Amino acid sequence: MVSGRTNKRDDRRRNRLKTIILLIFSLILLIIVTIAWFTMSEEVGSSGMQMSVVGTNFEITNISDSRDGIFKDPYHIAVHDEQALYWQMTSSNNLKNYNEYVDEDNPGDQGIHPGSEGVISFNVTPKVDSINLDFDFEIIGYQASYSNNELVMTPLSDLSGGEGTTAQNMLNGHILLFEHRSGTAGNYTYSTPICSNADMIRVMNRTVTGKDTATQIDIYWVWPNTLSTIVDASASGVTTSPFCEDNDAYNYNSYTAIKNNVESYPHYYLKGASAGDHISAVTDIGAHYSYYGDMYDQGDNEIGMRVHYVLIKLSVTEGTAAGGGS
Repeated sequence: MVSGRTNKRDDRRRNRLKTIILLIFSLILLIIVTIAWFTMSEEVGSSGMQMSVVGTNFEITNISDSRDGIFKDPYHIAVHDEQALYWQMTSSNNLKNYNEYVDEDNPGDQGIHPGSEGVISFNVTPKVDSINLDFDFEIIGYQASYSNNELVMTPLSDLSGGEGTTAQNMLNGHILLFEHRSGTAGNYTYSTPICSNADMIRVMNRTVTGKDTATQIDIYWVWPNTLSTIVDASASGVTTSPFCEDNDAYNYNSYTAIKNNVESYPHYYLKGASAGDHISAVTDIGAHYSYYGDMYDQGDNEIGMRVHYVLIKLSVTEGTAAGGGS
């Protein structure tokens, strides 16, 4: 067990590290977002802009009073699929990609960073009394560069020598999605995680009722500031409590779901870990938090060094009821 004195020293060092990360991310990590439903799209208006996505028994639309994110042109346009709907944002539903630059005193949104959180939303309108849908989320990192004065957006997976692999892995464990949250800003409790699987896809299943009636679906996102907000590290004397609980307000074992994901895919959370590593949240992370907490912080640094932009893609298909958060 690590002594309390060592914990305090390590906490101070991690706090300094996080400050550096915040400065880095405020400059280089921006967000672009899309909905990539590969069903038949309905084009509205003479401009041909896709305003909704239509399946056999459902329709997807942006929420009211929303508009394109501020990084649409040119970054989002460079990676957008012609069959996909642009996921639009509002002042309260965004990924720090809504407020435009005004001046030095009002620099606008500069992107997400460790410790940031928010919500993004869209509408589902069933064309039948009840429909069960699978929502598949994917988070993809890009590097931006210019060649002959033309923007080039390169996915991390296409970087030479596999140098983007670790950063892409880290995105799957450092930007988390949830179906629910409660509490107040800066002190939220999150429920029903939408965790990444081995294929780096996160699946949420939801049954939506009410024929021809739009239902707003909210997805809560958070970039945990430290590993201790995900995994219980009290055995090492860390006082920060995880922001998920078992048997929570939504009758879901959210903490166990996150803990199991960390144990199943440690290479998404801890830089230096491999997919086949057997790392226990209790006997390893909880008991030796200083070591594993640093690995998590190094993952933040890896994202900061490698990732310029992040694309969130969402595919929606009719499914079978299976619950969410797995």
